[in-house]
Amino acid sequence: MLGTSRGLPLIFGVALLVSLAGPARAGEPLAQGIAAFNRGEYAAAVEHFTRAASEKPDDAGVLSWLGSAQLRAGRPEEAAASLTKALELDEDQPETQNNLGSAYWALGDAKNALAHYQESVYLQPHYPAPHYNLGTVYLALGNLEQAVGEFSVAVALDPENADAHNNLGVAHERKQQLAEAAACYEKALDLRPGSQSFRLNLALALRSLGRIDDAIEHLSRLSDANSAEPAVYLTLGLIYYEKKSDYQRALNAFRRVVALDPENAAGERQNRR
Repeated sequence: MLGTSRGLPLIFGVALLVSLAGPARAGEPLAQGIAAFNRGEYAAAVEHFTRAASEKPDDAGVLSWLGSAQLRAGRPEEAAASLTKALELDEDQPETQNNLGSAYWALGDAKNALAHYQESVYLQPHYPAPHYNLGTVYLALGNLEQAVGEFSVAVALDPENADAHNNLGVAHERKQQLAEAAACYEKALDLRPGSQSFRLNLALALRSLGRIDDAIEHLSRLSDANSAEPAVYLTLGLIYYEKKSDYQRALNAFRRVVALDPENAAGERQNRR
């Protein structure tokens, strides 16, 4: 998973979907685990699924739930072991293949991550999660054509996935396809208007396209919301300094950069001119 920095717009983490293990009766460990998982209580879910697996050690669905909970709980090695065992029992499960790919990706093993995501796509071509995940890996590896292709499939299959639209924009931006990138960021922001990361990505793409006033509008909204991202104020400062000759606003923006990031040499240089 990549974090944010300017030059590298936000890339979101790998999607996790789990397969169902058949009907679970209330009060049973499996049902308790599913309820905890859906509440986001992953450590508790692991405990419940571990008990369920001890009762049904040959149930691929239970092991798939266990591996997914272990991965969400930050235990990728255990997750890989559980999901591998699940696939040994039933290899034709696209969700489990996808999740094992996510476990390998969390372990830094891109080769095996790609293999399992690709197998998930082979088993269920219209399942959006592995396409999104393939795009994430290809983007991290710098395989931009493949990243664009996979994210394009992901948004076609799941057009309400704001993260996929954003990451498609990232891939286009890295290919210097700025108009396409801006359109993707706009769609992502339409779907999730409160995302400061999406808005910043859009503003930076607009600036690169020469749409300065549009960029200022989005950056100003971020500034008004007291964004903690120094890139907001650095970019505003540069625009006011270079494009608008508004030196007071530029100075104010650079001061906010330095306040947020005292080690930012670019902000310091502009502040001292």
